[in-house]
Amino acid sequence: MSVLKIYSMSDLEHYTGDFSLRKKSRELSPHELETDWFRKLVFDMFETQYADPSGVGLAAPQIGMHIKLAVIDVRRDAK
Repeated sequence: MSVLKIYSMSDLEHYTGDFSLRKKSRELSPHELETDWFRKLVFDMFETQYADPSGVGLAAPQIGMHIKLAVIDVRRDAK
């Protein structure tokens, strides 16, 4: 597992091409949900989320993946 880079809107000025946090994300196919790639991505997203003590959720577009996926820790303090 690894901690992934989280992009913010201010990062956009450093990139060229179509990278954008506003780009429309695609749905994953049922087949993709069963792959090792998907499982590793979910674990890496949780590890990335936990690297920030205040993090309670992380969406795939925040790490540059334009897919409909988010991880959320509902056990965290909701204050």
